[in-house]
Amino acid sequence: MQNVVIVFQIRYYQNIAWPTFIGGLVAYGGLLAFMYSPIARDLEVQIPMCSGTDLSTCGLQMMRFQACLQGISTAVMISSRIPQIMTNFRTRDCSNLSIVTWGLNFMGASIRVFTTLRELPDELVLQASFIISAALSGIVILQILLFGGKSKQKKA
Repeated sequence: MQNVVIVFQIRYYQNIAWPTFIGGLVAYGGLLAFMYSPIARDLEVQIPMCSGTDLSTCGLQMMRFQACLQGISTAVMISSRIPQIMTNFRTRDCSNLSIVTWGLNFMGASIRVFTTLRELPDELVLQASFIISAALSGIVILQILLFGGKSKQKKA
């Protein structure tokens, strides 16, 4: 229910026309219906894969569509956290980060690691995603603890 209120607030404050807004909702509903359908669950796509360092072993292999999307999600998550980690390291300042937010993120990812290992032991893409997420969140927490809110700027 909270997400519905937020979506309508976005429409209101961004002055999005009703036809555009309804069209977006219908498209999103269609995407959700597809993702939860048996078609998406059973759909397989060809992706390029290599089974070693030799490029002659590269070829197209079939992969479940949903696992492929999970891999894309992992890539997006990594590409968003690595710059944050590098910026924190370079500036030695984490004053704009909340340890509570990152701690909850870390705990959530850690719990998902253990539940995925227990409930879905054959879902390697999903397990890797949660392990990487927990590790990167742990790095940010360490940076917050090490650098804190210490700013290099001198107060006048």
